Amino acid sequence: MVGGLSSSADGGGTVASLLATRKLSQGHRLQPALRGHSTGFTALDEVLPAHGYPRGGITELVGAGPRHSLALPGFAAASHTSQVAYLSREVLLHPQVLVANQVALENCHFLLEASELRLFWAAQQLLASGRFPFLLIYGSNWRDRRPLLDPLAYRRLRGLAYRHDAVVLLVLDDHPALATFARPCALRLSVEGTSNRPQPQRERQVTLCVRRHAGSSPGAVIQVEVR
Repeated sequence: MVGGLSSSADGGGTVASLLATRKLSQGHRLQPALRGHSTGFTALDEVLPAHGYPRGGITELVGAGPRHSLALPGFAAASHTSQVAYLSREVLLHPQVLVANQVALENCHFLLEASELRLFWAAQQLLASGRFPFLLIYGSNWRDRRPLLDPLAYRRLRGLAYRHDAVVLLVLDDHPALATFARPCALRLSVEGTSNRPQPQRERQVTLCVRRHAGSSPGAVIQVEVR
């Protein structure tokens, strides 16, 4: 008996054989490859270790500016291969905006919920069903921009995203209340600035900064173009 493991003579297998068959793992080797879902922006995917929004965690998109325009390309890509959901208290995206961003409406589910607790409860139920690998949540109050964040609900959401290998994209307004508790997100992107292009292109160049990313150092600055 070695460390509670029986030898091959009594049917349990040696430590070496258990390691070989992956029935036993060494802690320093538990470094799973980061898996991601494309953000819809090649320049952004290239600088992120997961090559997109990390699966199994929460991505925060924080700040002013065209956050929905930044979020929709990844949401649209996911809608062509699976069921997706958009949740908000007060903001419902117009169908024409969704169609213009090539969102597959037949695979989309939309939920408006006035209560913060019920909004996050609904998000938890969608993840727990295992049918929604991508959730887009507008997590701020439309009137005062205060983020709708409950620490316990946030951690439950993160746990379910991890369990079901899902992407949770949480759009937040920049607000002092964000500093009230540490949020264990996998990725945090902040919108640093927006510049308009001359007509008739109608494109805006948006500067993003990686504020947090599990498994890498923050600080990368990326510029992307949105419509």
